Amino acid sequence: MHLIKRSNEDSVRTDPVKILPTIHTATVELIKTAENVVFGEKRLEFSLLDNAWRHIAHPPKVIILGADVTMKTVLRWVFVSAAMIFLYAVAAKFVPVDANAATTQATLGYFALVAALVWTLFTTPSTFAVYPLQQKAAVRLFKVLDEYEIESRSRLNAVQANLKIIEDRVKSRVLKLNAILTLSWGGFVFLFNHTLQTAEKYSTPTKPMDISQIVLYAFALFFGYFLIDCYAKGNARIFRTLDMALNETEE
Repeated sequence: MHLIKRSNEDSVRTDPVKILPTIHTATVELIKTAENVVFGEKRLEFSLLDNAWRHIAHPPKVIILGADVTMKTVLRWVFVSAAMIFLYAVAAKFVPVDANAATTQATLGYFALVAALVWTLFTTPSTFAVYPLQQKAAVRLFKVLDEYEIESRSRLNAVQANLKIIEDRVKSRVLKLNAILTLSWGGFVFLFNHTLQTAEKYSTPTKPMDISQIVLYAFALFFGYFLIDCYAKGNARIFRTLDMALNETEE
């Protein structure tokens, strides 16, 4: 539907029909370019090597990209928590030593904890929801649009529709991975309860090996959730880069 571009000069057409690149091909090239942009790398010259590089190097890179977003939140929480602990330690020195001293100090501690969570979780959009779009990145994406002749609004809308379909597929994979981990978490809870009930039933202490296996299993599950979260955020960074670049495109 979007493949043919015709001349509109006369009712009698003498110019040859021009075959435009497909919307699908343009969409794939845009995604590949966006991946190169956010990973800070250039496209390899040979397509075979480029595809091999994407299968080998990009999976850890997309996780590292998502981890960067997560770690910024963690570091912010650490910094704010350290500041609140310092203020709590200073304020606790001014609490008079009486019967209510312990209650007052506990109240100050709860306030410091809540304050750290508020300043970490309830930040404004300009401090966490804005993805950077450098001028060089936008230029590289614009070149792809020009190369594949994404000039009309209809072709641009078609590209955006294709990107939405592909992003939905990525989100579907993330949901499936989370579902698998959720089932694994249910198995962990069952294993943990079974271990405790068995020890209580036979009045035998829980073996250190059982405890270590449970701890290892729990750590693996939490690490799995962390990887999936980083994977989702890394892919979101790629698609948001594309969205912002396409929004810069003029008619």
